[in-house]
Amino acid sequence: MIFYFEEKNIFLDEGISLGKLSKLVGTNATYLSKTINRHSGCNLHTFINTYRIRHAEKLLMLNADELLAGGKSNMKYL
Repeated sequence: MIFYFEEKNIFLDEGISLGKLSKLVGTNATYLSKTINRHSGCNLHTFINTYRIRHAEKLLMLNADELLAGGKSNMKYL
């Protein structure tokens, strides 16, 4: 399942649900839910949002680096 989150960015799918994810992974929803809870300590929605926040942080850092690399003329946008 981690493959779909880290390599396929499934967390970006606005319609992702426990049912969709369990079909994708090839298991039942109850087992998947319990596994996520056991290993992450949170429910599916929190798990997905954690990945979304990390992704947003990476994008913000990339954009900040690009602005800074452009020189002082771009500082007004920071």
